[in-house]
Amino acid sequence: MRSEPPASDASMRSIDSNEHANLRTATLCDATGRVLTTFSCAAEVGRITIGRGSEAHVRVNDLSVSTLHAAITWEAPRGAHLICDTGSTNGTFVNGQRIRGDAPLQHGATIRVGRTVLRYCHDDSA
Repeated sequence: MRSEPPASDASMRSIDSNEHANLRTATLCDATGRVLTTFSCAAEVGRITIGRGSEAHVRVNDLSVSTLHAAITWEAPRGAHLICDTGSTNGTFVNGQRIRGDAPLQHGATIRVGRTVLRYCHDDSA
């Protein structure tokens, strides 16, 4: 019988944002503060996906997380990253509230997918 790692164990596929170094960047961290990914606010970056599947940008090793659980996009008119649930079974929560549709992310927001908690941080210094 295969044992599963703890729900907070998350890994990521590298996302290179060096080409967007002059633009604001954002990071997702796990519950221990370990940076999982850093990404640009540039529209050409597209969607940052979160899920258990190998195609997710941020891979979460948690059986309560869907293969493609949630996605983060940049919306220039609002000047904000938005997160949406992509039809997951267990929902996506921001700051303890289940989201329906797009939800803006503020610096320090907690994102819960399954039993895994992530923290969203952004850099306004650019």
